[in-house]
Order: sequence, then structure tokens, then C-alpha cells
Amino acid sequence: MLMLPQSLRLALAVFAVVGLTGLLSACAGRTAPAPSEPLVGTYWRLDSLGGEAAVVGDQQREAHLVFNAAGHVRGSTGCNRLMGRYQHTDDALSFSALGTTRRACSGPLQAQEQDWLDVLSRTRHLARSGDRLVLEDSRERPLATLQATALY
Repeated sequence: MLMLPQSLRLALAVFAVVGLTGLLSACAGRTAPAPSEPLVGTYWRLDSLGGEAAVVGDQQREAHLVFNAAGHVRGSTGCNRLMGRYQHTDDALSFSALGTTRRACSGPLQAQEQDWLDVLSRTRHLARSGDRLVLEDSRERPLATLQATALY
């Protein structure tokens, strides 16, 4: 057995404790990314549109989207129901054949409906983290943020 001087043994012990403490601190400081809600089968409520908080009218359904596995999307503009198709691969997302009911909207709900439909037509990417979905344009600039509510 190799005999080391007392001062060297003490220095090695301190080095080991400090190194182990640093390693444990680094691991403890990291948090695993929050699991993302699935795109399909989740009620995605519109939180913000173009950086502005979404409008919810009295006696109105909030603006939202629900994706199904067959490539269909349905939801609301906050005034009218909407339906259409979507394509999703990795971080790419686009909408097509979008239509709405024709109920009259006024004021902020009408403006939001027009902006919401414009955002959906310009969406090319998505980013997800936990219960958040961000719709992005072709340059991956955020257009709208949605909050997940599970449908089960």
C-alpha cells in the first residue's frame, strides 16, 4: 500500500469533496425540460396574438384550436367556429382550407378574428414547451401563443 504524507492525503480529500459538491450542484441546478403536451387531442387556447392578450367576449367561446390525427383542425376565432386542415412534420406546421361560420362580430372580436385567421394563414413553424405552443412564421418569428388544456 502506498503511504502518502498527511498533508497530501488531506489535500486530496478536500479536492474530492469540493469536486463532488460541484458536480452535484451542477446536476441539481439543471431541470429536465417540461414534457410537451401532444399537438393532437389537446385544446389549445389562444393566449396572445401579435404580442397582445387574446380577447374573450361575454357569452363567447374563447379562441382556440383542436387538432385531430386525421389532419383536421377545428376551433374558434372567439366569435365564429373555424375548421380546416393542417400539416405537421417535426417543427413545421401549416394550415389549409380554413373556413369559418358567418356570425357577425363587432369591435375587438372582429379585429381579433381577422388577425387570428391571418396568423393561421402565415404559420409555417411551431415551437412547444410544456403547455405552451407558439405559432411562428417562415422566419420562425412568433405570431401567436397558445395554452394547452388536455381533453380527457
